[in-house]
Amino acid sequence: MAASDAGGRNPPWVHRADTTSSASTFGRWWCRNEDAVAAVAEAARAHGIGVITAADPGDYDTWEDHEDARRVEPDPERLNTFVVTHLNPATRDLISRRLR
Repeated sequence: MAASDAGGRNPPWVHRADTTSSASTFGRWWCRNEDAVAAVAEAARAHGIGVITAADPGDYDTWEDHEDARRVEPDPERLNTFVVTHLNPATRDLISRRLR
């Protein structure tokens, strides 16, 4: 499956195929309506995708989990491709050292 990359971020359903878990974060300004949040969380739950809202996405204290992402074991080749494509060499080296 080819993935489009909008603004440097792949949609969560793409991450779902490539990583161990995937979540979407929505600013609270977008989802003040709790019914809309519940509808998004219900749809995400069906696909194992987590949902987080945040009054200020830069402040973790304002984050609220609405749906936990379901952990999966991705295909190792796809996971490697994801890491090589999305992480810089310094981060990849750090991960490699910590996994030894």
